[in-house]
Amino acid sequence: MKISIPKLELQMARACKTREDLREVLSAGTLRRIRTSEDLRPATIGRIAKAMGLDVTEILLEEESSNA
Repeated sequence: MKISIPKLELQMARACKTREDLREVLSAGTLRRIRTSEDLRPATIGRIAKAMGLDVTEILLEEESSNA
């Protein structure tokens, strides 16, 4: 599963969250995998969504969310 960087950044702006806020729940390696558009485990995407108060589908790449 992959996260849409533009969607994530838009949701971060709406929630007034910073990358530092994400560092509280994610490792440096996971943040790197997000930036380089690598696959993430479903649980990791769930933690990101939960930390931001979102549904997972709000930050998935379109190809991922349409396959559900």
